[in-house]
Amino acid sequence: MVGKTKVEIIKRDTIKPSSPTPSKEISVRSLKENTAVECDADGAPYVESKFNGLLSTFLEKPDEEELKRLFPARVESPEAAEGPLLLVEATFFDCGGLAVAVCASHKLVDAATLRMFLKAWAAFALGCGKKVVPDLNDAASQFPPKDQPLQPHAADVKQPTRVEAVTALVWKCATIASRLNSSSSNQNSILAQLVNFRKRVEPLFPENSVGNLLGYFVVQVNHDEHEPKVEELVAKLRNGINIYKENHVSKLRGDGAIDKISQGAKEGGDFVRREDVNLFVCSSWCKFDFYEVDFGWGRPIWATIQGSCYENMITLLDTREGGGVEVCLTLSKENMTSFERDPELLAFASSN
Repeated sequence: MVGKTKVEIIKRDTIKPSSPTPSKEISVRSLKENTAVECDADGAPYVESKFNGLLSTFLEKPDEEELKRLFPARVESPEAAEGPLLLVEATFFDCGGLAVAVCASHKLVDAATLRMFLKAWAAFALGCGKKVVPDLNDAASQFPPKDQPLQPHAADVKQPTRVEAVTALVWKCATIASRLNSSSSNQNSILAQLVNFRKRVEPLFPENSVGNLLGYFVVQVNHDEHEPKVEELVAKLRNGINIYKENHVSKLRGDGAIDKISQGAKEGGDFVRREDVNLFVCSSWCKFDFYEVDFGWGRPIWATIQGSCYENMITLLDTREGGGVEVCLTLSKENMTSFERDPELLAFASSN
């Protein structure tokens, strides 16, 4: 499909606020020194594009490079790091189909914030009278700017969640693929599971809290362990979240919260730089109802994300029908080839 289609920009504009922007409210322009939001009413860059092709053809076999061309900024681009906090692109297909792509700075926005923003935008587009006001104070006041091995038994988890089951299967198969193609036999496989802690702390953060309210816990498979079963990895994940809730959640409120967040960020950076481990990072976007975002044209046919430029990134999303899980995974070319041939994976999943 690459090279056979063309995406042409036909319009550039700026989405202006419908009312004056109060000084305390959010701006979509930029972050000042990565610590504060520059407040103004300049609006968000908006792009309209024309896709030379049919939406149905595109969806038959989605191509990653073609998908990236529907977004107003690449993950690895300067605009993603230093540009506006929000960019929107609408792409029109020859058949009349439409793709709406949103890029938002992860320094300010996590998946829960993005969900809240899109649902509020869609409600406004449909003429919903109820005003959705983002909570810009709770998370910001709680976390102000500041410089700065588990082996339970499988029987411990009677009813694994679908996220636990899919994460365990993908992690196992990706670990096996990596070991098949690695010259090093002494790397431990580590999974860092991101956690939205809005509903895990006391008192709870409001559902419409704006911010990057993420923590993580780490689980590990040692290089000298036997090949783990999926249910054993599920048990590791369940034990990991339980330990996170017991040892970390209570410290995410109060005077020491920002220090705890900073410590976790530092430890995460240390993991990324280690050469003696094979690190995977998993983020679940399940139950965020992105398929319920209706701007007036009906529910989306497909809700997905732009692929990461980093290897070993796992993102889970709901399928349109509900109940299933779509996995967006980045691996090296040789590891992906081995991963897609794993018989245990193929017993439960199909790839595209």
